[in-house]
Amino acid sequence: MKDSVIIKDGIIYYGRLNLSENVLDSQFNLNTLKKINGSCIKTVQLNSRNQSVIITYNKDDQELISLDKAFDLTSFKNNILDSFQHARILSNDDTRIHLIKKPLIGIAVLFFLVLIISFLDPDSNSYNGSRLSTQVIDGLLYGFASLGMPKVILIFGTIMLIPIFRIILKLRNRKGITIIKF
Repeated sequence: MKDSVIIKDGIIYYGRLNLSENVLDSQFNLNTLKKINGSCIKTVQLNSRNQSVIITYNKDDQELISLDKAFDLTSFKNNILDSFQHARILSNDDTRIHLIKKPLIGIAVLFFLVLIISFLDPDSNSYNGSRLSTQVIDGLLYGFASLGMPKVILIFGTIMLIPIFRIILKLRNRKGITIIKF
């Protein structure tokens, strides 16, 4: 058995086929493979280091396809660009931004929470403009604010290390990654 990725009629078929199967275009072989409609695909990430393809489709659904060493990723990339006219390869800077976008959003959310907590005064019961829409979130933020800013910065700073390390690892391991955006 070998891993196969086939593009036909705007649909990407992927899965395992027996080596004895010679005709990849037969309808029986295509029905045995999983398929993703080309109109649903957002990005295709080709990783030449570990011979894998990550297809992101619909909202945030992903499919990881591990390929044999013999699979030619450059011909597959060219096949994608030929089959889908609206597909384009991201530049080096755009690839960096695409890889670190989610950890950056995490850092921004954590920073925003620390900023909100720093403006809350846990001793005030007047709720003059600082009352949030729900009591649960309000109580949680006031609970964090009652710890004091040094402890809040220590807690959220430690949590913020996770996305920072993710950014460092993703930027360090980006060599050999080609992202095709649809």
